[in-house]
Amino acid sequence: ALVVYCIGITIQILSYGRWYFLTLGRAVTGIGVGVTTVLVPMFLSENSPLKIRGSMVSTYQLIVTFGILMGNILNFICERCYKDPTQNIAWQLPLFLGYIWAIIIGMSLVYVPESPQYLAKIKNDVPSAK
Repeated sequence: ALVVYCIGITIQILSYGRWYFLTLGRAVTGIGVGVTTVLVPMFLSENSPLKIRGSMVSTYQLIVTFGILMGNILNFICERCYKDPTQNIAWQLPLFLGYIWAIIIGMSLVYVPESPQYLAKIKNDVPSAK
């Protein structure tokens, strides 16, 4: 999902005012975000202790909403700093900063444990799944 997301960002950054490439990039990015939106809550619900499972999944949505707020604030700042409409950096910079989150998440995936369902079904490792 992160690779698809980064491909979508790249298409958008390189569109240079061509609306059809920008739209294609938005669609590809949306697919990456959509896959993540399905997988993360599923992973959280499989790995969270029963007592805090609902809180963990709800916190994910709260963090997504906070990220949307931060993105809007960043867009506002870029719009104020780069007032010339011919400067592509005003809309390319917020897109480029999306790579930072993808890199951070990609590097942190090394430390994420396998889900209990995966251990039980694929590796037949029932003791580790418990």
